[in-house]
Amino acid sequence: MVYTTPRKIYDRTSLTQDDVDEFILIDLIADATAEINKKINSKIVRERVKYIDSFRENLIDGSNKKFYVQKAKKGTYFGDMSNSGTITVADVLVEILDNNDTETVATVSAIDYDDMSFTLTTAPASSTHAIYVTYCYTYFDVVTPDMLIEMATRYLVSAYAYAKVEYSLGDNIRIGNISISGLGRTGSSGENKYLSRYNEVLKEISNFGNTKNLPVSHIRIWIIRILFLGQLTVLNQM
Repeated sequence: MVYTTPRKIYDRTSLTQDDVDEFILIDLIADATAEINKKINSKIVRERVKYIDSFRENLIDGSNKKFYVQKAKKGTYFGDMSNSGTITVADVLVEILDNNDTETVATVSAIDYDDMSFTLTTAPASSTHAIYVTYCYTYFDVVTPDMLIEMATRYLVSAYAYAKVEYSLGDNIRIGNISISGLGRTGSSGENKYLSRYNEVLKEISNFGNTKNLPVSHIRIWIIRILFLGQLTVLNQM
């Protein structure tokens, strides 16, 4: 599943397919997805696979194919490293170093984004020197996806789409890392409206990440605040 869809853009804005073709929106969603991933992902490069606990032993015994990353814990997920808009086996890179110091890339047959485990096609030999994994992790479920992720993506795509429709020919503009050439100097009302909403959601995304290091009492206060702001957001969109 992707972070948002053209249908949601059409349904929740005044844009129609005559204004912006569905295939253009699909391209804009791909661009926005990469932009959002930069905001929410943290990348781990060549983490050595090792024992975590009695449930996630990560045994290298010639028969075990399933392994967990060190960031595996409740509330943490695999991130979309490939910018596909969902989690697939392409979102982890596994390298195996054998006892002859020869390194090969292993084939990943399955990935569980929730418990942050991956399964290899072939079990590494018991003589394997080390297994290394490269991946991204995030505090947001991007498979469902999380409401904040869907909203941020939809708002960014909407801002971009309105810019394409409403700007007169002129200068270039940039929304995040997305540039639009040949556009006017002043932001359109639709572009400004959705860019403002996008930035507000980014603040909530940032706040959510910060709560991971807060005491429980502070987290409860923050959740109440989010619920209240969420109600205001719904009212503003009606």
